[in-house]
Amino acid sequence: MHHVSVTRRIALVPALFLLLLVVDPAAGAQKKALVIGIDGARADCVLLANAANLHRLRSEGAWSFRAQCGSHTKSGPSWSSMFCGVWDDKTAVIDNNLAPANYATYPDFFTRLERANSNLFTISLGRWEVANLITLGADIRYTGGSDTANVTNAIARLTNSNPDVMFIHFLHVDDTGHASGFHPSVSNYLRAIETVDAQIGQVLRALTNRLNYAAEDWLILVVADHGGLLDKTHGADTPEERTIFYIAHGPSAARGELLPVPALVDVCATVLTHVGVPINPAWSLDARVAGLPRPPPRYGTNLVFNGDAEFASGTNNYAPNRGIAWWTDLSGMTAVRYGAQPQFPQPGDAGPTNRGLNFFCGGTNLGVVRMSQIIDLSALAADIDSGEVSYDLRGWFGGTGTQNDQAELAVRFLTEAEAQIATNRIGAVTAADRSGYTSLLERKATGRLPAGTRRAEFIFTATAQTGLNDGYADNLSFVLTPPPDPAVVLLDGRFVSDQWRVEFASLEGRLYSLERTQDFESWTTVTSGTPGTGAVLTLDDPAPPSGRAFYRVRAQRP
Repeated sequence: MHHVSVTRRIALVPALFLLLLVVDPAAGAQKKALVIGIDGARADCVLLANAANLHRLRSEGAWSFRAQCGSHTKSGPSWSSMFCGVWDDKTAVIDNNLAPANYATYPDFFTRLERANSNLFTISLGRWEVANLITLGADIRYTGGSDTANVTNAIARLTNSNPDVMFIHFLHVDDTGHASGFHPSVSNYLRAIETVDAQIGQVLRALTNRLNYAAEDWLILVVADHGGLLDKTHGADTPEERTIFYIAHGPSAARGELLPVPALVDVCATVLTHVGVPINPAWSLDARVAGLPRPPPRYGTNLVFNGDAEFASGTNNYAPNRGIAWWTDLSGMTAVRYGAQPQFPQPGDAGPTNRGLNFFCGGTNLGVVRMSQIIDLSALAADIDSGEVSYDLRGWFGGTGTQNDQAELAVRFLTEAEAQIATNRIGAVTAADRSGYTSLLERKATGRLPAGTRRAEFIFTATAQTGLNDGYADNLSFVLTPPPDPAVVLLDGRFVSDQWRVEFASLEGRLYSLERTQDFESWTTVTSGTPGTGAVLTLDDPAPPSGRAFYRVRAQRP
């Protein structure tokens, strides 16, 4: 702590302070959404194709080319999950027959929009039966005989009417995949993507040419429903069929790669949130918002998303193989309710005291199953490269009875290009560790983030020794502690034109505030939120009081 004596005042300059300034670039604009669905467009092929419009939306917005659809990689269950925000165990749609669909319990987002605000004008322009049988809540439902017919209709609607939310469906890419193959080596398939991209460009021009476009905040979401295989098929549970792309563009959209990677169901929650309809927990959605800005990683908070298996409702058995929010799950991993079956951990069994309703379970797969999650730590780069950022990795792991099925959590510290720098792991609780009881035991590891870390990947693995996979875990967490800030170095404190001025050495990545007190009981902020520059910074009190006063500078990571 530094003291500076002047004629009437003493300046004190220590400490830390919390301040966050959030600015909405589209505040006041009318929130609208355009959802573009490209049937059967593989993510790797979209990247490879000469698709100028999609590539522009990506470069200007937020994106993932490793997003996931459900395990039934057909259009019926995929589009149902996208519109309804839940996986196919809830919609009950597992093929293109769309029956027996549970749309009454889990309606499409058009229905939820209309229930929230019947004045919204909503349009669904589908191919085959998407518009007629899934998007039941849209004001206008149209099934086009071709992609061209849908484009013509979309342009007319955008030009001559005032839609709030519109969906447009393209089928040409999927048709071409079935005719020639879904693969980067198939030139016809790549050309089909380019054809649809050009048509999307026509729709985007009609959108930006709207008379009121400047007063509107359009969120554009572009997704595929599934991928496909070189043998001209899709429908199975393979990475080539489940990996899709997800693009968000517009004034309110985030920027850069979306991490953790999104899922197809997230379109529902994102549209509702953008348009201003709050997500009701009673809806039991599997979707989360993906494509709108999120706060940067915070010290002292759990950076594993959905590490407690509580984001969505749990199942009552090993199946079904549904997606787990925030995790990339290409296996049988699932979230199960405590006490759902006699062999599962019960609410009163040994385990975390702050457990919720669910825990992670290996599922139906015999052998090894995994799910993973990547988080972005680049906002903390300056601190990380000091080598002084500490981490705490922990979780609860276990199994059932005397079976030796196990679970573990690994963390990989990665560069921006996702090259591994270092790794650590916890878990692998054995039946002997549990004394043969069904329970979960806590395991943890600590260390320092290696310099150069920009991302962290969490890999949760459950391994079965016999029968179904009873590797369990709950309350997975990864918490960072910052390096201690050096004391603020006061360089000068003086009066300048009847203002009290403090000069000090600032740090980049900090926000500084000047505070004043006359009694050391209450402090008044006189200047706040000034970003550090790494050089000398000046803060002024424009109206210092008469008599003695004391000043301090507080610094806070934004």
